Amino acid sequence: MARQTLVNSIEALQNETFTCASGFSYDVYLDPEAEKIYTFLNSNAVPVAAYHKIDLRILTLNNGAIPESVYSALKEVEDNLDTLINHYKGAEWDGSNHKGQWEPEAFNLLEYLQQKDFEIGYYWEPEDWFEPVLGSLRQQWEDGSTAEEIVDREGCGTPVDGMVDRDAAIEWLEEQIREWEEA
Repeated sequence: MARQTLVNSIEALQNETFTCASGFSYDVYLDPEAEKIYTFLNSNAVPVAAYHKIDLRILTLNNGAIPESVYSALKEVEDNLDTLINHYKGAEWDGSNHKGQWEPEAFNLLEYLQQKDFEIGYYWEPEDWFEPVLGSLRQQWEDGSTAEEIVDREGCGTPVDGMVDRDAAIEWLEEQIREWEEA
């Protein structure tokens, strides 16, 4: 069973928003000493503890990651994260810095965990999401449906497979409707 601080840090990710400037991403790190995970906005830098191989990067999240998807992926590997913490042997002073010491098995497990990067769902841009059905959207509008009704009818996807943000989709469709009215 996973340590409570690890469980709590995974639970906290449900409330995090993974929105950042273009070209940036979030990395999820495991802190074996505190027995928890945390996020770090990747701007071509790493936390000092990760640089010194104390903390390990376990996921990289691009802009727009769906919090429920991140949470789901980490819950699936929660026991593996607990095992990874067990492979940490502490830090040793190298004359300049404390460097993390890991058992070799940790890196095999870490490689497996980093495959979760490919299972994370992301929010799509509304125009990309609805582009294949744009003609149907226009027909529904011409038949008297509101933007909100159309978005709700078409759906916004699922947190695991990818989706579009409902509010952004409605806003985009309302703008699209204004363009149709002007045409």
